Amino acid sequence: MHDCVRSAARVVVAAAALAAALALGAPKPAPAAQASEPTAVAVDTFQFKPARVELRTGARVVWTNHDDVTHTVTSGTAERRVDLFNQTLPGKDAKFEFTFTRAGAVAYFCNRHPHMRGEIVVRD
Repeated sequence: MHDCVRSAARVVVAAAALAAALALGAPKPAPAAQASEPTAVAVDTFQFKPARVELRTGARVVWTNHDDVTHTVTSGTAERRVDLFNQTLPGKDAKFEFTFTRAGAVAYFCNRHPHMRGEIVVRD
């Protein structure tokens, strides 16, 4: 019987400590399911801005076309395409979002304007 009382006392002490920490403004852990905001890449004046982005696996990138012309976000290079994504951004305010699930470097370019190039570096 004494073991049950001790266990119950430990639970009460732990709950009191947690309540005190929260009352003192200790940081609360973020919910595991909460997704972070995507990293923004602007397509502006025939450039990807920023041209190089570093992020963690599971992070999202959203490209937004600020030009009045059609661009693409195509994985790989004009010389060697990679079959990861190939999205048309058909004019001003068009968006494309992609979640990077594996570590590594991913080059990309605009299929219509091959001088437009960018890179996403994904780390674990």
